[in-house]
Amino acid sequence: MAAKKNLARDRQLDRRKPTRASKKRFLIYCEGEATESDYFNDIRDEIRGALVELKVDSPSSDPLKLVRGATQRKLEAQRDAKRFKDEFLRFDEVWCVFDVDDHKTLEAARVEAQKADVAIAVSNPCFELWILLHFSDHSAYIETRDLPAKVRTHLPRYDKNLPDCSAIRSGRGDARSRAMRLAVMHDRNGSPGGNPSSDVWKLVDQIHRAAEPASAATA
Repeated sequence: MAAKKNLARDRQLDRRKPTRASKKRFLIYCEGEATESDYFNDIRDEIRGALVELKVDSPSSDPLKLVRGATQRKLEAQRDAKRFKDEFLRFDEVWCVFDVDDHKTLEAARVEAQKADVAIAVSNPCFELWILLHFSDHSAYIETRDLPAKVRTHLPRYDKNLPDCSAIRSGRGDARSRAMRLAVMHDRNGSPGGNPSSDVWKLVDQIHRAAEPASAATA
């Protein structure tokens, strides 16, 4: 009889405990330019009501340093989760976003990222290509120095930052389709990741996949 009373009491206590919504946490390390941070911070603001948390940081412009910094931050979060017995402190996905440009540490960064289970989103030659794909196709080889002018034909005030991210939100689906077509083109040519190309759509997809079920659940 006492056991039944204790069980009933435990059930009542469980019902009184506040439930904490589980957010999927993303850590995104970008290169030092403002463009990348502006872009992902805008996505963070756009999905604010969803159960997704984005931590965006831009500590370096060197791919290898980015991967090492993200790996260290990931491990620190794991230690904190264990120390405080709070699994919500862990990052579910850790990403590094960087350009090909002339980085000498690019291949080393790829290797370390794979070992550390850190995902990467690489743009060739640079992130501005991903922005351009929101507005138009581009399949010809292009230099980094030529991309800002092309972006400004669609965003006149663009200057290494995104003054009005709302102008590009509606183009994310088009950018994804265009980037995927570029990937197919390079694969057929035996040059995966060639110029021009961008993997940023993969990260954007992951964020929206995490946000959509949570948004539906809270609607």
